[in-house]
Amino acid sequence: MHDASEFVLSDDLSDLLDGGYRWPSPDDDLQALGDNHRSITSPGNRFPLSPWSAYVDGYRLAAQVLLDGIESADLESEKSLLVFPFLMTWRHCVELQLKALAHFIQTHNGQDTERLQSHKLDQLWRRTRKLIESSPHGQSIRELQHVERLIHQLNSIDPTSEHARYPVTAKGLPTLSNLEYLDVRQFHEALEGVLNFFDGLTDVLGEAYRFEAEMAAEYGDW
Repeated sequence: MHDASEFVLSDDLSDLLDGGYRWPSPDDDLQALGDNHRSITSPGNRFPLSPWSAYVDGYRLAAQVLLDGIESADLESEKSLLVFPFLMTWRHCVELQLKALAHFIQTHNGQDTERLQSHKLDQLWRRTRKLIESSPHGQSIRELQHVERLIHQLNSIDPTSEHARYPVTAKGLPTLSNLEYLDVRQFHEALEGVLNFFDGLTDVLGEAYRFEAEMAAEYGDW
């Protein structure tokens, strides 16, 4: 048995160390502040009116950055590798948006804001759609059928939030087995439409809630 103190790096690894590759060093600190530091304090403090939107908008922006990276990458292999984080980012963005909208409606309805812990988009959508349809003008929104179709498509691609993150599920099954190709531009623009719809719906509902509050304050139960 060799003494651990006698361990010597292999020639190959030594070559890597000598080749200018970035390796961990004693000076590395994940919380050190340099010229590129950014504020990541609680979004509830920075965005007191809508802390959920900070996360939704952040992941939405990240999806755009990844799309730009895919379309500008020189190598086809790089384009393919970026599809996984691109898909994961968009899926999580939609999940966040569904939970955010449910929280928004429940808050303005004076309901307990139950935390939707599921990662399954079909379940989250069923719950959120019921809340939308119970809200002012919610029964008359024609676009809900298109939103539902796209959410179900996204759910079929990644039903458990594992498929874009791992090569196998927790049960050991291969992921993304039903997806051979993905047109990232078409995918991105379709989900941009979904997010735009939710942005508009939130604005409309916000105005309706404010109007109801003003009427209640002015006329009470009269």
